[in-house]
Amino acid sequence: MSHSSLPFTTVPTFSHRAFHALFGIVGALVCAYVLFLGLTVFNIIHIKSAELSIKSISSEIGTLEQEYFSKANSIDLTFAKARGFTEATDAQYASRDNHVAFGTHLNPHEL
Repeated sequence: MSHSSLPFTTVPTFSHRAFHALFGIVGALVCAYVLFLGLTVFNIIHIKSAELSIKSISSEIGTLEQEYFSKANSIDLTFAKARGFTEATDAQYASRDNHVAFGTHLNPHEL
């Protein structure tokens, strides 16, 4: 019987197992690094896009505010009378009784 016909098997030693374990851990860490790096770049791109949107919307808000103030300053009594508004001569206001307003007499069916 020759030695070449026997299957060649080796028993893994501790150093062999440790090498494979460390190789797997390093591989997992590299994959995690690439994943986190990609997510960081993705978030930076979205932040830049959001900043551009904020600048655009802020500019539009400024324009609308300026328009509002110019129109608000143009409204006066003659403008209102030209549109059919009149001054109130006998103002009447709606009010509640004090005990109902302050909750001293609350019935759930009356709410």
